[in-house]
Amino acid sequence: MATTTCTRFTDEYQLYEELGKGAFSVVRRCVKLCTGQEYAAKIINTKKLSAREMEEAGKVLAAVETALVW
Repeated sequence: MATTTCTRFTDEYQLYEELGKGAFSVVRRCVKLCTGQEYAAKIINTKKLSAREMEEAGKVLAAVETALVW
């Protein structure tokens, strides 16, 4: 079984300018510190979400994590 370790996002990525904004989230450019690879990070303000919206967001995150190719 694989072991998962938790780290803070900012320990591995540097956040930069805002690329877009919605009612519940902000998208910012970020760079992975160890590789210099650029990404876009969607930062969701979970305080604004209802319990149902949180559940849906969790399902989307699980689907994205499953689809990632390392």
